[in-house]
Amino acid sequence: MAVFGKNILENLTTGMYSDSRVMYREYVQNSCDAIDAAVNAGIVARKDTSIDISIDSDKREIRIRDNGSGIRKEDFVRVLSDIANSDKKRAVDKGFRGIGRLCGLAYCNELQFISSPVGEKEAHVMTWNAYKMRTMLNDNAKHTADEVLEAILQTSTQSAEADDHFFEVIMTDVTSPDLLDKDLIRSYLAFEIPVPYPNKFMFNGHIYDHAKLLGVSIDEYNVYVNAEQVFKGFTTRIYSGGKTHDEVKAIEFKDFYDGNEKLIAWLWFGLSSLNGQMKAAGNIQRGLRLRKGNIQIGDSGTLRRLFKDPRCNEYYIGEVFAVHPDLIPNARRDYFSENVIRDSFEAQLRDFFEYLWKLCNVASEERSAYRAIEDYRKSVTTYTEKTKTGFSGDVDRERIQTALGEKRQKAEKAQRTLQKSKETADDPITARVKTIVATVETPKAPEPLMPLPVIPTEDEKPEGGKKTKPVFITDELSQYPKETRRVVGRIYDLINQNAPDIAQDLIAKIHAGLKAKKD
Repeated sequence: MAVFGKNILENLTTGMYSDSRVMYREYVQNSCDAIDAAVNAGIVARKDTSIDISIDSDKREIRIRDNGSGIRKEDFVRVLSDIANSDKKRAVDKGFRGIGRLCGLAYCNELQFISSPVGEKEAHVMTWNAYKMRTMLNDNAKHTADEVLEAILQTSTQSAEADDHFFEVIMTDVTSPDLLDKDLIRSYLAFEIPVPYPNKFMFNGHIYDHAKLLGVSIDEYNVYVNAEQVFKGFTTRIYSGGKTHDEVKAIEFKDFYDGNEKLIAWLWFGLSSLNGQMKAAGNIQRGLRLRKGNIQIGDSGTLRRLFKDPRCNEYYIGEVFAVHPDLIPNARRDYFSENVIRDSFEAQLRDFFEYLWKLCNVASEERSAYRAIEDYRKSVTTYTEKTKTGFSGDVDRERIQTALGEKRQKAEKAQRTLQKSKETADDPITARVKTIVATVETPKAPEPLMPLPVIPTEDEKPEGGKKTKPVFITDELSQYPKETRRVVGRIYDLINQNAPDIAQDLIAKIHAGLKAKKD
């Protein structure tokens, strides 16, 4: 008979996950299954269920307790000590491999499981000496997995009420500081586990309605961290540098089916003006996230590789809900096991993500057009003011005139782009993106398709009058002789020619000094 060495325990505990916070997800998903069992058995109403996480950083203790079905006395030891031998159903339950409960052993010195089902007047306790386990795993002795388990496991009982039904995980002497940071954990769980959308997220009703239309449910559970309920972290505001940079104005949906018209997955995604990648700081909701059973698969970047340009993932917020029973999370829950349905799922996502990438390009082109028109209008206004207040010299005047001519060409091209875009028959989503971009940009560039202002020429000959002489700022230096003013103008020209990046500020300082009255 095959013998499993102690290293199998290392692979399933300290070597299983790179992120210690995954421990919370593993225990919460087991609690979700227990709650489902209790609700289905009529033990408790869905609205009265809860998963309570208590984090005590001072005591370095974590407790995770649910009021689910609990585990019966005759099953307690077998269910909790067997490894990879779960009674759960692969296509139904969220945790079905029988290994997730071991993950806490990597991050504390003692791990306890306490449970009681309805009708039993005692709770059953299983205590794991995690410190001793790690010591045995790291020594040179050749232990079997069974020998390690026998050395670190103890069972006992404690009193309980007959009506009690619960399962509790207690981690004592927690060794990972991150696991004791309640704010960090609450933010992590906001996208990791199956919790409701916040009421302030204005599109949650649309998402629920679409799920109902498809005949699928979005599993949600009441989860609390130190008595504060956890909700998904979605918001419509998009921030950059602490300020609102963009905003999700609408959401759209896409459904994916197999060759037999069976639903594989469905997606909702937010539409903004798509003004660049969302920065990580301040935008915890960024990215399209993959979920199964409303539990996140991988992280916010899991689907990046399916985009033509991976950065495009961070232009959107949204969720891909995998519903096909053959889309099975792997042991780490960072992706799905390989099979035909997964191949079809990926192929369809790639096709649709290329469409999302094209939307980003459409938004960029529209935005650039609006801004080119507005830039020209502002430049004309600035130039008009310059003709009155004066140029610093001929070089300054010619440079501004040349730049203004180039901006007019860009503005004319932009108007042609917008006119063509207006006349193009778009699909509804593309049309909506254009509308959002227009809504954002037209307050800055009103009437973008109105005739462009003509470039004023300050030296044209007025009707019936003499040719107007250009105005230069050196004209203000009347206290100096004409020849001196001419030399100053030449100096200003040289500065504009040789140091254009600092010319404006430097000339302004020199000019202010020269304007001061002579002694």
